[in-house]
Amino acid sequence: MEIGLGLDTRFALRDDDHRAIAREAAALGYRSLWTPIGSTREPFDICALWHEASGLKTGIAVAPLSGWPTVALASVAKGNTPALRGSLHARGWQRAGDRCADPNDA
Repeated sequence: MEIGLGLDTRFALRDDDHRAIAREAAALGYRSLWTPIGSTREPFDICALWHEASGLKTGIAVAPLSGWPTVALASVAKGNTPALRGSLHARGWQRAGDRCADPNDA
């Protein structure tokens, strides 16, 4: 069984704290790090920072597409792509009223 660590961004940690937590999570045997989605690009940036610091897969629990204009979502995803290579990044995408779809089920 793989175990991931979820960390809420409301803790308002500094980047150095995020890096230290990511490295410690990897040392403790966690296989991935997860953050909830927000209405800003911060969760995407946090995933990139965690992956860079630890090499662990990272993810955003669910990205509700209804809260993001298409252009903004594409821009954030494209902007972080190099930093996220090899990282899981997003577990599912959801529109208002849809059930969460797991991209691994496709």
